[in-house]
Amino acid sequence: MACLLGGGDRVPGQRHRAPDVHMERGAPYGRGQQHRRRVNLNPLLQALDLQEDAARTLADELRTRIDALQNQLRDGELRLEHLAITRTTITGLADGIPDQAADLAGSLELPEHPDYPRILAVFNDTSGPLRARDICQALDFELLLKHVERTRNKMKRLVTLGILSEAEPGTFSKKQ
Repeated sequence: MACLLGGGDRVPGQRHRAPDVHMERGAPYGRGQQHRRRVNLNPLLQALDLQEDAARTLADELRTRIDALQNQLRDGELRLEHLAITRTTITGLADGIPDQAADLAGSLELPEHPDYPRILAVFNDTSGPLRARDICQALDFELLLKHVERTRNKMKRLVTLGILSEAEPGTFSKKQ
């Protein structure tokens, strides 16, 4: 069939030039006579050429995208490698930190309640000792006995954690 269409000697990648070959079809016409009709293959071959060009263009675009994605992948893998090196360096340095510094960091862990950081913020803003009533006023709590007692209990807990000190009963200051 390729010989009939003129495509048997085609070089791959080279554009096909449609030959001026027409196939003839025979059909009986009348008595003993045949009507011969010619089929022009040029439009079909031209359509194939257009489709091949479109497929080549698409393949080229996809190769370009793949190259760009491979470059991005290399950059991402390099970034991951650098981050792994950084993590190793930091953990290596952290292992060399003396235990005293770790104890100081551990003593600053506060209980879960949101009032504890607020209480410490009040102590950071003042320089002298404070009473529970003073903290309640600074935090805009109503000066009811239950609020003052809750605040005093929280301050005593901060004393047991080593964050505050109680110089006199009911008078608290930040530990130096």
